[in-house]
Amino acid sequence: IANQQEADNEVYSEEESNAEEESITEENISEDVYKDSSLIAVDKPDRSDYQTGYTVTLGLNTGDEPESLPEEGVYDWFKENGAAYGFILRYDLGKENFTHHSGNTSQFRYVGKPHAELMKQKNICLEEYINYVQTLTYEKNPVEVTLQNGACYSVYYVDSQGAETSVPVPKDKTYTLSGDNDKGFVIAVLLSQ
Repeated sequence: IANQQEADNEVYSEEESNAEEESITEENISEDVYKDSSLIAVDKPDRSDYQTGYTVTLGLNTGDEPESLPEEGVYDWFKENGAAYGFILRYDLGKENFTHHSGNTSQFRYVGKPHAELMKQKNICLEEYINYVQTLTYEKNPVEVTLQNGACYSVYYVDSQGAETSVPVPKDKTYTLSGDNDKGFVIAVLLSQ
């Protein structure tokens, strides 16, 4: 990320261990962050996006504590173009009713290119996307999405059937399969490049 306003833009948060999450939670509980609020500002241990290794916070390194990116310049570019690289704004303002998390305009999560593009097109957050994609089946209504680079994907959902689940995919196609941490799997099949 390029320089801006005599400060370096940087990723200043990355994967956190369970011990780090517990420490952050304890600190915030002592500051009453969770008190009298239906929204949280900090995730509890074992529920944090940072423990997945797929979430980053972007900010300005001014030499002191990192500051959030201003809502212009590099920030706007990344928010607008992040989907092309598989990133979404994780806790967008106005989506608190779905995420149950305070809005955070500098936290991004990698979800994969076809998923990020669909979320961008539909203007939905990750929680809304999981609900949406759970309605898509291979047999009845997979959705196709075309990326900026022209690659076309078919996206659908398969419910878990316990210890072994049969997942239909077209023969001789590249695909990804991701668990949704709920009740099944999200499949993205590359149809054409």
